[in-house]
Amino acid sequence: MSVIIKVSYETDTELKTVLTLLDPIIKEWHKANEKKGKYERVYIKTNVRK
Repeated sequence: MSVIIKVSYETDTELKTVLTLLDPIIKEWHKANEKKGKYERVYIKTNVRK
């Protein structure tokens, strides 16, 4: 089973922190094409055990 998580962040440091914390379950991730307001977005696809 996969879950997609949408993360909004302001700095690359915040993104690196989130990716580090979720590293054990991350399958893939990608940044959104455009910035929405003052936040950037990234979508993280994870592997979740049933």
